[in-house]
Amino acid sequence: PYSPELNAIERLWKKLKYQLMPAYAWERFTTLLNTLTSKLSELGEVTYMPSLHRYAE
Repeated sequence: PYSPELNAIERLWKKLKYQLMPAYAWERFTTLLNTLTSKLSELGEVTYMPSLHRYAE
């Protein structure tokens, strides 16, 4: 069975979603992408997926 509490990425996403991301970040996709990138870069190295570049413009 699926156990999200055992999956590291699920725990990271929960922390980002409920603790690290400000409410305004969810208003627009570009704001979400920029804020998420900023918060993740505080935790380590961030590499953009090429498919996301078209949405960030």
